[in-house]
Amino acid sequence: MNNEKQFFTEVINFYKIVANATILFYNQYIITILKGELLFKIIF
Repeated sequence: MNNEKQFFTEVINFYKIVANATILFYNQYIITILKGELLFKIIF
């Protein structure tokens, strides 16, 4: 029973790390696109 709980805790922690990494990646991606649009508007 205890091992099962430990396993689920590790799985949940793993998914939290993956989710955080994904959010950070998308934030950087969106910021890059917004910067690109701003530069595009300034140039043209």
